[in-house]
Amino acid sequence: MAGIFSLNAQCTWTGAVNTNWSEAGNWSCGHVPGAADDVVINVNNSIVTLDVADVTISSLDISNSSTLTGNYDVLINGDLICGGAIFSGAGTITVEGVTTITSFDVTLDTRNLILNGGGSFNNQSLILSNNATLTISEDQMLSILSNFEGISGENGMIINHGIIEKNETGYCYFTSPLTNTGVININEGVLEIAANANIIMNHVGAVINIASGCSFTSGTHATQNFTNSAINGEGTFLIHETFGNPTVVNLLSGNSIGVKVVVGTATLNLLHNNELANIELGISQP
Repeated sequence: MAGIFSLNAQCTWTGAVNTNWSEAGNWSCGHVPGAADDVVINVNNSIVTLDVADVTISSLDISNSSTLTGNYDVLINGDLICGGAIFSGAGTITVEGVTTITSFDVTLDTRNLILNGGGSFNNQSLILSNNATLTISEDQMLSILSNFEGISGENGMIINHGIIEKNETGYCYFTSPLTNTGVININEGVLEIAANANIIMNHVGAVINIASGCSFTSGTHATQNFTNSAINGEGTFLIHETFGNPTVVNLLSGNSIGVKVVVGTATLNLLHNNELANIELGISQP
């Protein structure tokens, strides 16, 4: 008895008719992409409008400053690869596979991105604007590599229920508000929390591991609140401000700080039931 196989089709955007996702004539495969299809959007500066609800596809590879817009949700059962793209409009993109930023900036404008399969940010940056959110789901890992500059946008939000790993040497910044109930591992280099406006970072039941020679830095305009959280390792938790802009760290209650804490021109508030192993005060920072 012969087996029955379902092979994924590749549907590449041509935009031959208009900008609508639902127009079959806009796709090289001759039909509107569905759950079995791998979608490629790589025409320079193309605009693709989600004009149908509840889109489900196998994978998405989007690049060359393409824009995916519209107010509907997208479920990607496989991988998302971004090489320079804008995702705009209300709605959520849920990725069950791996999400990768390969090159050039990626922007989330209003739209939410949920990583259910982890990811790797390899290059450039992620910009969150107009209440866009990036969510790392429980037990999933987002790996940040050396050529990835950071995540920016004071009007966005990073929500970490999983694991964020800073791998490879170099400096990376988060300038978007952060809600962290998961783990942050700084294995190499520096991860700095800073912004151009006052932002609040909340760590609740979180764990931050800082390897030897590495730094977790609370910088300008940042207020970080820690509750029932732990900061471990042989690296440094550096708290300092630049250009006279305020930096505040509040250890609210139930925290265990096992790393060296260096406080420059900044504010460290200690409330109830906190444990600190090593603290240096009044250290001037450049």
